[in-house]
Amino acid sequence: DRGAEDVRVRLLLRPGARWVAEYYEVERATERGKDLEVTLPAKDLAWVAKLVLRLGGEAEVLDPPELRGLARRAAEEALALYRR
Repeated sequence: DRGAEDVRVRLLLRPGARWVAEYYEVERATERGKDLEVTLPAKDLAWVAKLVLRLGGEAEVLDPPELRGLARRAAEEALALYRR
């Protein structure tokens, strides 16, 4: 459910990640050539960071800036597990 505490997240989805716009609720979607820029509400930025990680190089965080840091840390933590 949407709420006043939701954070608006903007992502650039490359062709391999465009399915996100069909699967999750988006407030806005704008075509950018083969890419799709979407705005979606999120209650939990950590969850979105994991989604971005799951999408690999097919998604780029545009906003909010703190989500970039969360996604980077999630990637570093995952890499650390495989380096053991």
